[in-house]
Amino acid sequence: MFLLVLAAAVLGATGVLVAAHRRGRLLPIALAGAGIAAAVWGVNLLAVATGWRDMDGFVDCRDCTAGQHVAGTVFYVGFAVGVVFLTAALAALAARQRVTR
Repeated sequence: MFLLVLAAAVLGATGVLVAAHRRGRLLPIALAGAGIAAAVWGVNLLAVATGWRDMDGFVDCRDCTAGQHVAGTVFYVGFAVGVVFLTAALAALAARQRVTR
């Protein structure tokens, strides 16, 4: 199930980036997506690091709560989506540098 969520999130992010590229707005959308993904991942990391409502228990739980499932999913999927957006932003910057030279 986790791989299905991961694939759906990465494909969704890629779809957003393709639509933004077609409209000529790849860089701002990629930067916004990377920022949002970083913020969500950071809040999740803070909840896991402080042990808020045992969110760090997703690592070793047998009967996980819904919050632990969400914390674990956001921890890995949020990072992957952030990497997709950041890679697109870097590619857009590289393409912009090549065009202006």
